[in-house]
Amino acid sequence: MQSFVNHCHDTLSAGDLVSFADFRDFFVPHLPSGQWPVYNYLAATTKDVLKYRRGGRPMATRATYADLLERCWTEPKTAVCPARLLCFAYAADWDGDGWIGLTDDDGWPLMVFDPEGGLDKYFVQFDG
Repeated sequence: MQSFVNHCHDTLSAGDLVSFADFRDFFVPHLPSGQWPVYNYLAATTKDVLKYRRGGRPMATRATYADLLERCWTEPKTAVCPARLLCFAYAADWDGDGWIGLTDDDGWPLMVFDPEGGLDKYFVQFDG
């Protein structure tokens, strides 16, 4: 994750959006291709958090590393979710009653990057 943070510091400015595709495409070239028993290697508490993803579909016992990255991106309860770091937060609009998360064209949540590390909330108003 530190390499991804360093990459963002090198290539992004404060307030830039980061997509799941950016996150996935950074890591996947460095990971083995194909399906692996990645689910079996998750800690027991993390399994409960990562068991279901967007749409309620369970994680297969054998999955790709991209599948695992999807869950990391969308689940802030995991320690490896970028939204837990002070330099990232989910981009959102406040509708008066709550946060409405911004998504890309594929429905993945977007994150905002702040190299100064001032994002101490999971959701921040995006003014782009």
